[in-house]
Amino acid sequence: KPMVAPAVRRQARTADFPAPGGSTMGFGLLPSGPQLGTVDRMPQITAAGLPLGGNPEDTTGTVMRASQEHPPPPTPDEMRRWRRDYTPGKSLPPPGSAYDTAHTAIGTFGKVEPRGAGDSVADIVNIAPKSTLLERQQEKREAIYRSNKMEPLGHAFTRGHHIPAKMLASGFGRPTPQDIMGTATKEGICPPETIPDALEHSLYVKSHANYDPGEQRARGYTWSSKDGPIDPATYGFGAITVPRDVNGVAKAINPSRHGLNADPSAMAPPTVVDQKFQAYTEYKTDRLGKARSLGHDNTKSTLSVFGKPSMSEPQWGTKECMGNYTAEQQAPDLDLGRSIRPGWRNITADPHRAYGIPSIRHDIAPPAMRGVADYQNYGDEKGANQILNPEPYAELGVEPEDFAAPLPLQALLVIFARADLGLEEEAIHRAFEVAGGHGGGGGVSVADMRR
Repeated sequence: KPMVAPAVRRQARTADFPAPGGSTMGFGLLPSGPQLGTVDRMPQITAAGLPLGGNPEDTTGTVMRASQEHPPPPTPDEMRRWRRDYTPGKSLPPPGSAYDTAHTAIGTFGKVEPRGAGDSVADIVNIAPKSTLLERQQEKREAIYRSNKMEPLGHAFTRGHHIPAKMLASGFGRPTPQDIMGTATKEGICPPETIPDALEHSLYVKSHANYDPGEQRARGYTWSSKDGPIDPATYGFGAITVPRDVNGVAKAINPSRHGLNADPSAMAPPTVVDQKFQAYTEYKTDRLGKARSLGHDNTKSTLSVFGKPSMSEPQWGTKECMGNYTAEQQAPDLDLGRSIRPGWRNITADPHRAYGIPSIRHDIAPPAMRGVADYQNYGDEKGANQILNPEPYAELGVEPEDFAAPLPLQALLVIFARADLGLEEEAIHRAFEVAGGHGGGGGVSVADMRR
């Protein structure tokens, strides 16, 4: 058996290690009972697995299904209320009221009343009277209630007020005048703008402080000074100023040009300075509109501009892009709407001639057997009128040409039999002969048979 070889190996390993007292120490599964030659060095630890010498039918599957064959102990009663039960449809009370069983002694809450006549749900819901006499009786019973007296059904609330007869005749309020021009509503929503007079404006200024734009706020004060009354509209408040003194530095440096009796056109007296100082000033100072002297030489060039011009010839610019074209440049191209290439020009004396192949080929005969890829219209297809107004039997795939096609007698007998016209076969034979048919193979069309 498969379990024999491992048992022999375990027995061999056990015999290799002698224990004190002539016994051997084995490794692996411990025996189920005391055996000679084995010593348990750790008795405080429970051995794992199944003991040797047990049920020989115990296999790995039996060990894995131990929890099914030996289920765990149930939950104690004192801990059961804290467990959650996921059984469908089972009611789970809170843990605090799990042991409250007083409600189980009561079957139904409330007081049980004996059922009598008129206590059913249908009688309670359907309370409307069934006849005029019962309705009058119900109104008489409800007439004692104050709500029925003050607010009867179908009438306004009665408050005991007495309305004058004039108002009862004409109604409340004043009639609205009907303006045939239709401007009453417009003027009510957007009244016309008017210029208020001085009195109206003063009232709005006093009540709403509604001043006009730029209007000075007049508080009605009486202004006066040591010289007399003051008009705030023309008087300038503030300290008295003198004319501003300008060009103070210029007057100090050149009193002859900017003094009291100065002449602005007078030239300043020449100033004698050192030549080196003058040359240094010209070298370090940037002159307006002139190039700065770099001290290379003292020669002066006669050229006003140095360098090579960027454009050697006239080029396009913004002016040309915005439409600076000549009349010839603005003319249309020569090949616009026509061909100017020799040999490719369609020049004809007929102005109404149309070039190309027509869409409907009436000029050629249709082939006897049209292919699937032949999409050419040979004039035998339906037009717009026939598509919008089809023949009576077009939906059945029957064309008018089929009625005019000659058919033999047997085909006609099948057609008239399926048409269910109630004709006898002898009558169809006579009509076939009258229409010109004969038994030698000549055919007659359906149209001839109908005539």
